[in-house]
Amino acid sequence: MYSICKSFQGIVACTAILLIGCKTPDASLQATEWRLVLLGQEDVSKMQNPVTLSFTENESRISGFGGCNRYFGSCNKAGNRISFTGVGSTKMYCQETMSVEDNFFKLLNEVDAFDVQGEKLVLLKGTTPLLEFTRGR
Repeated sequence: MYSICKSFQGIVACTAILLIGCKTPDASLQATEWRLVLLGQEDVSKMQNPVTLSFTENESRISGFGGCNRYFGSCNKAGNRISFTGVGSTKMYCQETMSVEDNFFKLLNEVDAFDVQGEKLVLLKGTTPLLEFTRGR
């Protein structure tokens, strides 16, 4: 590789290789609103007001819509490990969506890992998918 990097074109190619190699797999968590499509095994993709999840720029805080209420909390992330703490929300009651929201918060509390695959974010407990999101449009 050293001999390739001696020319200008080689330097550009080597720099590109190094930059690609430095990309973190979880960089795409932020700067988007994730929309919930699977809540456990339940398809919730057709909800009129979808459950959402957003990460702050430094990915230490979260916020979103739980199906009835706005919520917020903290996020601890290292590699593909993740946990959510201090999650709070407004306190409205919505008969049609309260069970979805209650189940969402219950499962969010159990999450210990994540996987991003293109436009899809899966929150896991071990290797078991709990919540699946798609990137918001």
